[in-house]
Amino acid sequence: MVVVEVAVATSLNEPLVRLLAMPLPSVFFTFGLEMLLVELMRSFNIRAPFRVSSVPKGGTLRPALYTLIEDVVAVDGNGGTGYRERLNTRYETSPEFRRLMNNLTYFWMVPALLLDVAVSHLIFWRGINEDTAYVVSLLLLICCASLRD
Repeated sequence: MVVVEVAVATSLNEPLVRLLAMPLPSVFFTFGLEMLLVELMRSFNIRAPFRVSSVPKGGTLRPALYTLIEDVVAVDGNGGTGYRERLNTRYETSPEFRRLMNNLTYFWMVPALLLDVAVSHLIFWRGINEDTAYVVSLLLLICCASLRD
Protein backbone atom coordinates (compact mmCIF):
# COMPACT_ATOMS: atom_id res chain seq x y z
CA MET A 1 0.00 0.00 0.00
CA VAL A 2 2.79 2.39 0.92
CA VAL A 3 4.63 1.67 -2.33
CA VAL A 4 1.45 2.32 -4.33
CA GLU A 5 0.85 5.63 -2.55
CA VAL A 6 4.38 6.83 -3.16
CA ALA A 7 4.45 5.59 -6.77
CA VAL A 8 1.15 7.25 -7.68
CA ALA A 9 1.96 10.48 -5.84
CA THR A 10 5.35 10.88 -7.53
CA SER A 11 4.42 9.65 -11.02
CA LEU A 12 2.84 12.92 -12.05
CA ASN A 13 4.62 16.08 -13.19
CA GLU A 14 3.19 17.85 -10.14
CA PRO A 15 3.60 15.45 -7.15
CA LEU A 16 0.54 14.87 -4.98
CA VAL A 17 1.96 16.08 -1.66
CA ARG A 18 -1.14 15.14 0.32
CA LEU A 19 -0.90 11.56 -0.92
CA LEU A 20 2.83 11.55 -0.10
CA ALA A 21 1.86 12.31 3.49
CA MET A 22 -0.21 9.09 3.68
CA PRO A 23 2.39 6.27 3.97
CA LEU A 24 2.92 6.62 7.72
CA PRO A 25 -0.83 6.86 8.48
CA SER A 26 -1.30 3.82 6.24
CA VAL A 27 1.18 1.84 8.32
CA PHE A 28 -0.63 2.86 11.53
CA PHE A 29 -3.93 1.88 9.93
CA THR A 30 -2.58 -1.50 8.80
CA PHE A 31 -1.39 -2.45 12.30
CA GLY A 32 -4.51 -1.05 13.98
CA LEU A 33 -6.83 -2.84 11.57
CA GLU A 34 -4.94 -6.12 11.92
CA MET A 35 -5.20 -5.87 15.69
CA LEU A 36 -8.90 -5.02 15.49
CA LEU A 37 -9.63 -8.02 13.25
CA VAL A 38 -7.77 -10.41 15.54
CA GLU A 39 -9.53 -9.00 18.61
CA LEU A 40 -12.94 -9.32 16.91
CA MET A 41 -12.16 -12.91 16.03
CA ARG A 42 -11.09 -13.58 19.62
CA SER A 43 -14.24 -11.98 21.05
CA PHE A 44 -16.45 -14.21 18.87
CA ASN A 45 -14.32 -17.31 19.66
CA ILE A 46 -13.37 -17.79 16.01
CA ARG A 47 -10.45 -20.18 15.65
CA ALA A 48 -7.38 -19.33 13.60
CA PRO A 49 -8.33 -19.83 9.93
CA PHE A 50 -4.64 -20.44 9.12
CA ARG A 51 -1.37 -20.55 11.02
CA VAL A 52 -0.90 -17.26 12.87
CA SER A 53 2.69 -17.08 14.07
CA SER A 54 3.01 -20.05 16.47
CA VAL A 55 -0.77 -20.65 16.74
CA PRO A 56 -1.67 -23.54 14.43
CA LYS A 57 -4.65 -23.52 12.08
CA GLY A 58 -7.76 -24.09 14.20
CA GLY A 59 -6.00 -22.97 17.39
CA THR A 60 -7.22 -20.35 19.83
CA LEU A 61 -5.95 -16.90 18.84
CA ARG A 62 -3.76 -14.92 21.20
CA PRO A 63 -3.97 -11.13 21.64
CA ALA A 64 -2.74 -9.36 18.51
CA LEU A 65 0.12 -7.66 20.32
CA TYR A 66 1.38 -11.05 21.53
CA THR A 67 1.73 -12.18 17.91
CA LEU A 68 3.56 -8.99 16.91
CA ILE A 69 5.95 -9.25 19.87
CA GLU A 70 6.56 -12.92 19.24
CA ASP A 71 7.40 -12.46 15.57
CA VAL A 72 9.46 -9.29 15.90
CA VAL A 73 11.63 -10.57 18.75
CA ALA A 74 11.95 -14.16 17.48
CA VAL A 75 12.71 -13.24 13.85
CA ASP A 76 14.04 -9.68 13.70
CA GLY A 77 15.60 -9.78 17.16
CA ASN A 78 17.15 -13.23 16.59
CA GLY A 79 15.35 -14.68 19.62
CA GLY A 80 14.55 -17.79 17.64
CA THR A 81 12.48 -20.77 18.68
CA GLY A 82 13.77 -20.56 22.24
CA TYR A 83 12.21 -17.14 22.69
CA ARG A 84 8.89 -18.34 21.25
CA GLU A 85 8.85 -21.26 23.67
CA ARG A 86 9.64 -19.10 26.71
CA LEU A 87 7.04 -16.51 25.71
CA ASN A 88 4.45 -19.25 25.21
CA THR A 89 5.23 -20.74 28.64
CA ARG A 90 4.89 -17.34 30.24
CA TYR A 91 1.57 -16.71 28.47
CA GLU A 92 0.10 -20.08 29.42
CA THR A 93 1.19 -19.99 33.07
CA SER A 94 0.59 -16.36 34.00
CA PRO A 95 -2.93 -14.87 34.15
CA GLU A 96 -1.36 -11.47 34.83
CA PHE A 97 0.72 -11.70 31.65
CA ARG A 98 -2.34 -12.69 29.60
CA ARG A 99 -4.25 -9.72 31.01
CA LEU A 100 -1.27 -7.43 30.28
CA MET A 101 -1.09 -8.61 26.65
CA ASN A 102 -4.83 -8.08 26.24
CA ASN A 103 -4.77 -4.59 27.78
CA LEU A 104 -1.70 -3.52 25.83
CA THR A 105 -3.30 -4.68 22.59
CA TYR A 106 -6.16 -2.25 23.17
CA PHE A 107 -3.71 0.43 24.38
CA TRP A 108 -1.94 0.27 21.00
CA MET A 109 -4.91 -0.51 18.75
CA VAL A 110 -7.43 2.16 19.75
CA PRO A 111 -5.10 5.19 19.61
CA ALA A 112 -3.52 3.94 16.36
CA LEU A 113 -6.91 3.80 14.65
CA LEU A 114 -8.22 7.05 16.13
CA LEU A 115 -5.02 8.95 15.39
CA ASP A 116 -4.97 7.58 11.87
CA VAL A 117 -8.50 8.81 11.19
CA ALA A 118 -7.66 12.25 12.61
CA VAL A 119 -4.38 12.59 10.72
CA SER A 120 -5.89 11.34 7.45
CA HIS A 121 -8.66 13.91 7.80
CA LEU A 122 -6.06 16.60 8.50
CA ILE A 123 -4.02 15.62 5.43
CA PHE A 124 -6.95 16.00 3.05
CA TRP A 125 -8.60 18.95 4.80
CA ARG A 126 -8.55 21.93 2.46
CA GLY A 127 -8.29 24.38 5.36
CA ILE A 128 -4.50 24.02 5.45
CA ASN A 129 -2.02 23.99 2.61
CA GLU A 130 -0.51 20.71 1.48
CA ASP A 131 3.00 21.39 2.77
CA THR A 132 1.69 22.09 6.27
CA ALA A 133 -0.50 18.96 6.11
CA TYR A 134 2.55 16.89 5.16
CA VAL A 135 4.71 18.16 8.02
CA VAL A 136 1.97 18.10 10.65
CA SER A 137 0.90 14.56 9.73
CA LEU A 138 4.41 13.19 10.06
CA LEU A 139 5.11 15.09 13.28
CA LEU A 140 1.91 13.92 14.96
CA LEU A 141 2.50 10.27 14.16
CA ILE A 142 6.19 10.33 15.02
CA CYS A 143 5.44 12.05 18.33
CA CYS A 144 2.75 9.48 19.12
CA ALA A 145 5.11 6.60 18.36
CA SER A 146 7.93 8.09 20.41
CA LEU A 147 5.70 8.70 23.45
CA ARG A 148 5.06 4.97 23.74
CA ASP A 149 8.74 4.04 24.06
